[in-house]
Amino acid sequence: MKKLKKNDNGYNNFMTRKILLSLVLPIFLLVSAIVIIGSGCGGVPKDEFYIDADADGFGNSSAKPVRFSETQGEEEAYVVNNKDCDDTNANIHPNAIDIPNNGIDEDCDGGDTIDGGTDN
Repeated sequence: MKKLKKNDNGYNNFMTRKILLSLVLPIFLLVSAIVIIGSGCGGVPKDEFYIDADADGFGNSSAKPVRFSETQGEEEAYVVNNKDCDDTNANIHPNAIDIPNNGIDEDCDGGDTIDGGTDN
């Protein structure tokens, strides 16, 4: 049977690794799990919503996000995105078809489509 040699600190490498694996690793895994679960695995925080005044499924792009506790029971008027460039008109939203040359940006891409199919 081989004797384990002690390192400069007076501990052998086997005991150092055993302590590391038995104490530090479980704590690291627990903290990692808490961070991942608490963050909702990325994306939009589930408790932040944007007002959708025209009920087209897209929130007001200039509105600040609110939390459900602040909406006081009006959650149905809120959505998880803020992509609507005109939240007063349900026909204007990112999924709308842009009508060319009418001076209105129906699809919220930054400009009206001209006859050639490009935006101004």
